[in-house]
Amino acid sequence: MTISDHDKEQFREEGYFLMPQAIPPAGLEELRAVCEHYIAEYDNSEPLPEDEVEPMHGGELKTRVAPDGCRFLANALTEKNARYFLQQRHTENAVLREFISNPLMVEVCLATLGEEVYFHFEGFVVKYPSGAGSAEFSWHQDSSYVPKHELPSLTLWCALDPVDEENGTIYVLPFSRAGTRELAPHETLPDTGKVGYFGDDPGIPAVLPAGGIAVFSSLTFHRSGANTSRRARRALVVQYSAEPIMTEDGSKPWHAADPFLKNGRRVDPS
Repeated sequence: MTISDHDKEQFREEGYFLMPQAIPPAGLEELRAVCEHYIAEYDNSEPLPEDEVEPMHGGELKTRVAPDGCRFLANALTEKNARYFLQQRHTENAVLREFISNPLMVEVCLATLGEEVYFHFEGFVVKYPSGAGSAEFSWHQDSSYVPKHELPSLTLWCALDPVDEENGTIYVLPFSRAGTRELAPHETLPDTGKVGYFGDDPGIPAVLPAGGIAVFSSLTFHRSGANTSRRARRALVVQYSAEPIMTEDGSKPWHAADPFLKNGRRVDPS
């Protein structure tokens, strides 16, 4: 797949573009199976007592333990049978490792971030119909969720199911309509996360078939709607950065900072 000049220009000027046909059917089925595996693992796990683990990211991440003793992190907003935020399992899962390093990711990163790129984050984001799973998430920029850094990062929001306004797809707010391409002050709301845009622009819905990808800057405002359908909305978020994103004291990466591209070439992970 080749990123068009139009897509590159739209990313520079407006902070996003859409790839309706990106993930092939076989790869899509593999990712869905991995997603369902980790949902089942979460459903059968238990949280570790707070006094047994060090708080992660200000309490945003909670450590849980599966029946087999495996410990993993899940976002505190995850609610069983409703919504799931399950992240950073690529170190143990070959399907995820292959996906985040495939040639399409190289092409997208070269077209948006340049020749020096680091892998930062991957995670499944799932909304089931009705109840808590249908909750909306507020307008925010992804840069508001990490410590301060100079260069913007990149998000690929990969639809594992067909997504539309009914089942809670994301909406993006182009730079020209947001009125800024800088990081804005954000407030934190209990159930819908951070919010940094308070205008009335509804944004542009990412209506995509399964296998489509929305690509946007960490400075692009986006939100997700409620899932009012009878269908699940499963997606995989993958993020890359043009520089390592570190903890506030600079002692370690905030999520990951694995070299991905060096001088425009894929870094050998071995």
